[in-house]
Amino acid sequence: MLQRCKGLPLAIKVLAGLLARKDTVDEWNTVHKNVYEYIRRGTDLGPDYKGEGYEGVSWVLELSYDNLPYYLKPCFLYLAHFLEDYEIPVSTLTKLWMAEGFISSASVEVMEDVSYMCLSELVGRCMVQVGKQGSNKKIKTCHLHDLMRDLCMLKAKEGNLLHIINYSADVEIKQTPNGRVRRLAIYLDKKVDIYGLGKDENYGHVRSLLFSASMYFMNSKVLQSPLKNFTLLRVLKFEGIRSGVFKLPHEIGNLVHLRFLSVKDSNFHTLPSSIANLASSDLDDFVKLTNLRKLGVNIFDGGDKKEKGTNIIFKHLHSLSVG
Repeated sequence: MLQRCKGLPLAIKVLAGLLARKDTVDEWNTVHKNVYEYIRRGTDLGPDYKGEGYEGVSWVLELSYDNLPYYLKPCFLYLAHFLEDYEIPVSTLTKLWMAEGFISSASVEVMEDVSYMCLSELVGRCMVQVGKQGSNKKIKTCHLHDLMRDLCMLKAKEGNLLHIINYSADVEIKQTPNGRVRRLAIYLDKKVDIYGLGKDENYGHVRSLLFSASMYFMNSKVLQSPLKNFTLLRVLKFEGIRSGVFKLPHEIGNLVHLRFLSVKDSNFHTLPSSIANLASSDLDDFVKLTNLRKLGVNIFDGGDKKEKGTNIIFKHLHSLSVG
């Protein structure tokens, strides 16, 4: 089996991570047979898999994925929406898993512990790599190897767990989704027209909208279309939108099912009054977000003008990120 890894460190680590969870000789023999079965049936995972040309070891990555427990597969595939080489904050990732419903428990504290255990198991299988660690050796950030990310994106697409629209300076990928889309990730680093986004019937049931932008000029009107059409959202990320936007669109008040909201590294200076609609309230002086668990915001200190704000009550808010 080691010879089949052809000296590629990633393949050796992933195979070792798989075998480390097999306790008997019979289980090792089963893996050994599977290795040759995966090689015999071909390692061509399709044109979307960029890692195929890297010494032909895609078989071990696919074998490791297929051996994941059912509860770990969606957690792993969800990593496909993060940009390449991005250091993923573990605190954000675990809360996203919780908001998506991948982790279930009656207690938030228990869910956070279970989420971290799931991440630790993926790390132990060498499918996720550790970035930064705290003084207590607890994982602070993580990331995917390029080849593992290629596999992750491919499997996420095959299972229709995530649809990605990629607008960049070098490539524009806007493929038609396979059936109804539940999670939509959009990469932006140039000005594009997304006014009609969400009108496609395949997007009518989107539960998660994940924006990632880099030096991209966007105004509030551009965001109105997806927020207006995606009324069933549970997860909303508008990250990295650093210019052109100063206020979240009024339509955000329609997202009554929202569980996770992040505007990290984005120039949203004010919250619209419609945000009060995210929970029923008889008090006009308060904004109540009774279901929101995480809020990430930036504070703008570029001027002296101070506007009167609305008192905001976050009854279930467990994490506040200010940058």
